[in-house]
Parts: sequence; structure tokens; C-alpha cells
Amino acid sequence: FAPNQPYLWKLDNGQLLEIPVTTLPGFRTPVHATYLHYLATFSATAASTYWSSALAMYNFNHMSPSFLLHPLDFIGGDDEAELQFFPGMKENSKTKIQRITSYLDLYRQKFDVVPMKEFAKMALNGDLQSRSIQFARSGMS
Repeated sequence: FAPNQPYLWKLDNGQLLEIPVTTLPGFRTPVHATYLHYLATFSATAASTYWSSALAMYNFNHMSPSFLLHPLDFIGGDDEAELQFFPGMKENSKTKIQRITSYLDLYRQKFDVVPMKEFAKMALNGDLQSRSIQFARSGMS
């Protein structure tokens, strides 16, 4: 139930910015490249539709998604056959790179895509929600 946008953890000795992995507003299903590759193993059209729908929902809700990328989102089973047990790794790297390129093209059309450091600075300059956290101290159970 944590916010789907950047927020601050209030700590005893300061605060910590959390930029959560993007999930679909209202449904909380993943919205990252690995999940899109996984969906594409069943239907490339379903994966593309899911991605464009997610971006539209973020636009509608005036939210900025972050887009998590893993190394395995760019390499395929043709590069490392031993990793084919990971989602989307049965696909070849050429197809995966073409897919990622189209996802990023659509992302850039809908949002200003910036490096994480800049995204964090913009978040810190905005109106962020805060959450408190209690850490267990030694001797407490």
C-alpha cells in the first residue's frame, strides 16, 4: 500500500528518498521491461498494449513512471543459454532489443525521460509524501 510515486522515509537521523518500481495505477501489477518481455512470450501485442495503457494511466493521473531495466532485458537466450529459466530469456537478443527500443520510443513520446539522478532531484524539489519508520533497537523484541 506504499505510494506509487517517490516519497520520503523519515528516519531518526534524516530522511531517505524512495523511488518505487513502477506498478500499474490501481492494479499494482508490474510495469518494467522484464515483465513486458514475459508478457510478450504469450503475445507481443498484449505486451505493447499493456505498456501503452500503463503510460496512458500515468498520464491521466499526472504521475511520472520510472522504467526499470535489467541487463537480461537486452540479452537473449542466444547469448546465454544457461539463463533461459529467467522470464523472457527464451527470446533472442535482437528481438528483445527491438522490443525495448519500441517501448522506450513510446515512453519518450509521452514523458520527459531523464537519468535517475535527475529524476531524484526533481522528486526532492516537488511535494513529496513522507512515511515514518521504526527501527528495532538492540534489546527490543
